Amino acid sequence: METRKEVFVGIDVSKENLDCDWGSYRRFENTPSGVKSIIKQLKKLAVKLVVVESTGGYERALLEALWDAKIPVSHVNPRKTKAFADSLGQHAKTDKLDACLLRQFGEKLLPPVTPAPSPEVRGLQVLLDRRTQLVGMRTEEKNRAKNPAITKEIRGMIRKSIIFITKELNRITLSIEKAIDASAVLKAKAAVLQKEMAVGPVLVMTLLGDLPELGTVPREKISALVGVAPLNNQSGNSDRPRTIRAGRKQVRAVLYMATVCAIRRNPKIKAYFLSLVKRGKHKMVALVAAMHRFIVHLNAVMRDFLAGSQEVIHT
Repeated sequence: METRKEVFVGIDVSKENLDCDWGSYRRFENTPSGVKSIIKQLKKLAVKLVVVESTGGYERALLEALWDAKIPVSHVNPRKTKAFADSLGQHAKTDKLDACLLRQFGEKLLPPVTPAPSPEVRGLQVLLDRRTQLVGMRTEEKNRAKNPAITKEIRGMIRKSIIFITKELNRITLSIEKAIDASAVLKAKAAVLQKEMAVGPVLVMTLLGDLPELGTVPREKISALVGVAPLNNQSGNSDRPRTIRAGRKQVRAVLYMATVCAIRRNPKIKAYFLSLVKRGKHKMVALVAAMHRFIVHLNAVMRDFLAGSQEVIHT
């Protein structure tokens, strides 16, 4: 029997289209039928890996279909593929070229396969995405209300809009809480996190949905996923302050607010933050360091809980 050659696939995702390259190029619509056609086509191939960039959620339906079809996929950060393109000297940009670039990225760098989240986590992620959108909309409206140039009538309209968005935000938050309570696993994890000082409901739901790796990966990996792992910035005799970048923006934003609270209420985090400030660190640098310590601690807490759960199962 002839063995089929393994292929790498790059899929460039946009709002309307899915541009695919597996050595040949095809375009599909970013619709349920288009995604179904892609899966049907990929099942005819010996797919080694599909590479898909994060594109603000437009890739979600494709990812779920790939996971359901048991087709290995790597969900990569656009920063990495841009750096790869720069290394090749590729500055031209079209959907077709981007799909080809993603295929080459997979072939050359072999990024890790992104594991499929559980159905409960997938559902939670959809709700969290909507909650994030509503929070952003309310913030924008509040900022518009502060504009001294707007009329009284417009300000009244904005206030009504804020009231409506707040009601919707409360509804989606309630739906998230119900989704967590409906899952024995998520409910147990939430209970463990809520025992930690300065861990509120928003941080809990964000960690459960947007950072499902919590407790399953080493401390270095979890801090990198959030984007609070300090990176060295040295060259020759120059020794610049270390920086952070990349990571999951929404998780980092929620962790930031939780850490601000932890600095006031959590004795260990507070002592660590104040010790850094006392040593001359800028307050923002010390705050980021406290964020790093906080998420590493929560990762350890969840790791111990998961290990204990496995012991109970096997005894």
